[in-house]
Amino acid sequence: MANNQSITENAVFFRVNFGLMGNSTQVSNREVLKTDANTKLLKIQKTLLESPELEAIKTADGKLRARVAKLCLPYVDMGIMLALNSDLPELENILKDYQETRNGLVDTYVSFYPQRVEEAKVKTQELAAELNIPFDVLWNSASYPDVFNVRKKFRFDWQYLSFMTPESLKLQGMYEQEQAKAAEKMSQAADEITLLMRSTLAELVNHLKESLEPNADGKPKRLFASAVTNIQDFVKSFSTRNITNDTELDKLVAEISTLITPELHVDTIKKDESFKASILAGVSAFGQSLNALVEEVPGRKFKEALY
Repeated sequence: MANNQSITENAVFFRVNFGLMGNSTQVSNREVLKTDANTKLLKIQKTLLESPELEAIKTADGKLRARVAKLCLPYVDMGIMLALNSDLPELENILKDYQETRNGLVDTYVSFYPQRVEEAKVKTQELAAELNIPFDVLWNSASYPDVFNVRKKFRFDWQYLSFMTPESLKLQGMYEQEQAKAAEKMSQAADEITLLMRSTLAELVNHLKESLEPNADGKPKRLFASAVTNIQDFVKSFSTRNITNDTELDKLVAEISTLITPELHVDTIKKDESFKASILAGVSAFGQSLNALVEEVPGRKFKEALY
């Protein structure tokens, strides 16, 4: 089913790394709760800083992750992603541009950091007074490093990964063993890519089906353009993204493209009830076929589909 060699020929594994300053610390349960009860099952966390600058970095990181994930092939393995060789120039540009953007956000965070620490200290003093506990129960100056060390906590980089077996292992008699491990990992990767490609399309088709079906009261649901365009985008890019040579999915994608054509517009579906019914019948049948394909993947794992 899956062609393992085509993965390494047509795509590359990589990881994006984000470094952030932590923004919480644990405080003493006993001191805060003032009880002799066993509080081992409880953890009281204190936010270190109220920093919109830090939230801006987290938000930007999240958007970057989503953008990169959309560009990449659907593959999930402990933060490792998979990109087509043809997409590497675009990926590099995205990451390099974001590196500059993030550096600017970090500069802003660092410039406001001393002010935010002082604000946090005042608020902690007020909270300690309200709780009638010593200030140092809630405040640990070690949790607030100086500006120089704060900046070092922020990093953003990426690396391309290889699962090739080092030749040096031949001297240790471990080469064949590690080669077998690498081959097994690639086989698992191929199966997972196949599964996620299939389940992604199944999810998109089933979503369109549900959107076309009436509510329990018989009234039509709101049909968003994305329910159609997401399938069109998947179909359009499938030939280049099908690096495991999934012939079964390829056949089904070709059939779907005759129903959900590139020219199909959501308004056309909305305006013609008989046409809408025919689209619903078609996607219902395709949904069943796709669900069956998902069930066929060996050792399938149910993970969130990415697209």
